[in-house]
Amino acid sequence: MEKKKLVDSIMNPGFKKPMLNEATGKKEGNYSVPIWNLNERNLNGRTYTTALAERIVKENKETLCNDGHDSYTEYAGAMAHAFNPRIENNQLWVDFEFIDETYAAKITFCIDHNIPVGVSSVGYGSMDEHGVVDPDTYELVRYFDFVQHPANETFVAKESKDEEPKDKATADSKDAAACAILRKAFQIHQDYIKSYKEN
Repeated sequence: MEKKKLVDSIMNPGFKKPMLNEATGKKEGNYSVPIWNLNERNLNGRTYTTALAERIVKENKETLCNDGHDSYTEYAGAMAHAFNPRIENNQLWVDFEFIDETYAAKITFCIDHNIPVGVSSVGYGSMDEHGVVDPDTYELVRYFDFVQHPANETFVAKESKDEEPKDKATADSKDAAACAILRKAFQIHQDYIKSYKEN
């Protein structure tokens, strides 16, 4: 089977603060986030199996996370460091810590204010006719990238313990407006990149 670049997103999993490491008393990272739903079709039509996730956990790689634009080199575009892969509740989770302070402030602001922040995993592999990713051929490139406009318009947002807003229609309207702004900003950026390449 031919290997293809596999970029997948996940719908509203929510960032969460990692637990304290009892041995050191330190956090493992800034946040934790799930990157795959296991044994079920993900939003881009692919299925990642427990066997593949267990292999990823066993390999225990550490990767950089960038802002989702392949036009940048991996180092120049690096915004965070992802590590500690693990399986929780039939999902593959990773911890991450920011390595770019300016970018960290922006993403943290978005998370704290429930502004959608997208993540998409990046790897190469082959699939069968049902979209099941071959656990023997998949090669992880990055656990995830931060993206404003992931495939299928999927986003993640902060887990919230707040009560349902009293005016849900207003809240939904604000969320839609925030998404529209992010999409417009992404399109402007894409147009700039295209213009830069053409010139």
